[in-house]
Amino acid sequence: FGGGAAAGAAGGSSPQDSAQSATNGGGIFADDFDGGADNFDGPGGTTAVPTQLPTVSPTTSAPTSAPTSAPSFPPNPPRDYNPERCDPAEADLSPARHLYPTENAVVTRIAYGSCFQPQEQISSVLWEDVRTFRPDLFIWLGDNVYNGGTDIDAKRRAYNDGRDDPYYRLYGPLAEPQIPVTGTWDDNDFGEGEAQGNDYDCLASSQAEFVHHMSVPESDPRHPAQGDGQRFGVYGSHMFARPGPTAASAGGGGDGDGGGNGNGGSSSLGRVSGGGANGIHVINLDARSHRSPTLTTRGVPCEGAFSTMLGDEQWAWLEQELLTKKSTIKVIASGTPILPPTTRERTITDHCAYDGPGGTFDGANEAIGEGLKFTGTKYEGWGEIPQDRTRLLRLVQKSMNAGMAKRVVFLSGEQHWGELMAMEIPEDAEEEGGAAQVVYEVTASGIDQNWIEDVDNSHRVRVRSADSRGDGFYDKECNFPFVYEGVAYNDCADVFNSGMPACATRTSSDNSAADGQWGNCLPAEQELVPRDRQRYSLENKCADSYHFTCSAQANFGTMVVDWEAETITLSIRTPHHNSPMASEITVDI
Repeated sequence: FGGGAAAGAAGGSSPQDSAQSATNGGGIFADDFDGGADNFDGPGGTTAVPTQLPTVSPTTSAPTSAPTSAPSFPPNPPRDYNPERCDPAEADLSPARHLYPTENAVVTRIAYGSCFQPQEQISSVLWEDVRTFRPDLFIWLGDNVYNGGTDIDAKRRAYNDGRDDPYYRLYGPLAEPQIPVTGTWDDNDFGEGEAQGNDYDCLASSQAEFVHHMSVPESDPRHPAQGDGQRFGVYGSHMFARPGPTAASAGGGGDGDGGGNGNGGSSSLGRVSGGGANGIHVINLDARSHRSPTLTTRGVPCEGAFSTMLGDEQWAWLEQELLTKKSTIKVIASGTPILPPTTRERTITDHCAYDGPGGTFDGANEAIGEGLKFTGTKYEGWGEIPQDRTRLLRLVQKSMNAGMAKRVVFLSGEQHWGELMAMEIPEDAEEEGGAAQVVYEVTASGIDQNWIEDVDNSHRVRVRSADSRGDGFYDKECNFPFVYEGVAYNDCADVFNSGMPACATRTSSDNSAADGQWGNCLPAEQELVPRDRQRYSLENKCADSYHFTCSAQANFGTMVVDWEAETITLSIRTPHHNSPMASEITVDI
């Protein structure tokens, strides 16, 4: 890339140089963490530490056949489907405990991350940067530690190792003053890895370890102490307040102390105890416990058009969260990305949810205006079951149009890179979704991990969007500055004889426009995130994309709400490198 106006730097590099270099400079920004006072003086919520968790009740077999009709909702606690495979946990639990959030506490600054490999860390730099940011809340987005398998004792030891990691304890959420923690899981902490979902044999035992790791209180539906009333899965929510005259801190209780119910059970709409009106509604989805098989190559029976990401019970719960609980902002956390469309790099029949030409799979993508040119990650994501992806987007759209939220932000993990996305959900005139709405997503994944590869995503934020040589499909990134016939351009210009402002979509190391790699520019007023509301560095990029950070040593994400200015700032940070601020956008509430 060259350094565009938003980057504030000149000079450039090829995509290959950008992906491989961690020190090539460009786009270095001063970082300002002075975004208002933060209060960490909430109750500590310390409790006695158990050495064993409650036992769980197994059943003998997992469902294998495709359903023929929508299931009902009998009492349905989590089960170990094949208990003979589930080696019990025997190790003592680490005394290190996370701080569980307090409902209705004021939250303005959120940090988040995923894919935590403690043994791969080269220093404490990332956790020191988290601590400097002063978040009111930290959200884990899955693969919070790597403990895949059916050896539940190994899972416990891995969770212990995560909390006992010296860097995490000295500077992360466990350090004093503690940062409240919530989140969800993904395949490597949930099950055996390898894109696993509802075919995992040891769900109940794994869920018991998760709720202890997250200090979920015994009063919470997800906790094994609930017995037959225990929730099947780790989905839950929190309602946090805007700043008010007598605001509480976000810190709360741990297991058994009643510090929060994790059930989204906030007070009535409007004013809430401890702060101002409902501000941020955090919703943690569980896209593993109920998820249908996604790929035919896994050898697990597919469910075709009946495939699901969440299962009927979680869908019913989510509808209540989105349609009956009002907040200014909703933050929806998922272990896998939501906005990237169905990949076109995989044979369509490899998708378990594919049900033939003109079926519900194709129809779900077409319903939100995504034809065959749209594409997203070829790794795990909601695009693998587009029927549920479209259902989620339409439900969010309906929530916004019903006045339940002004803005919705998705947070996701899994990919081992950092990425900023925006999408306009098109008008839903025939159903109940209503007017078009814009939503945003941040993928923050990799502590300390990365995945260096060019991966296309039609909904990635772009400094300026361009088509491919006038084809009218605006999913390419302009490279600025680009040099054409000896002249350097830092914005779109009519230089490729197309009769429209255009740009180079690929440049060489000296910023020269690559032959034939150009496109007409989308009018600036149609960009979902204006160029002057973006910041980015030029380090660690892939796919000719300024907001795709693929090769950093590690990354995490931040969200800052300026309640007075009514803005949200979403960022990817890479504190090991010259440019700690890798990628950032600011949007209006």
